[in-house]
Amino acid sequence: MADRNIFIKISGRFIYLLIFIEEYSRYIVRHALLKSMDADSVSFEARTAIDILRKLSLAEPVIQSDNGSSFISRGSRSYLTRIISLKN
Repeated sequence: MADRNIFIKISGRFIYLLIFIEEYSRYIVRHALLKSMDADSVSFEARTAIDILRKLSLAEPVIQSDNGSSFISRGSRSYLTRIISLKN
């Protein structure tokens, strides 16, 4: 599973689109509009995407990130490594 994020500025405020994609099929597993790309928000969305993938597949999901600060922060990284193997 790969993450992609895009940000746009609306009325002077950044809005982030976070997308989790199953890499083989390019199926969008989860997407969310976020006011902040903080570790808590990203971890919550990642957990939701992982739960969806676990229901759809027999294989254990692996996250391949772009090493953005939301994914490599200490809090997010320790949370994600507890629930899934994390690849960069």
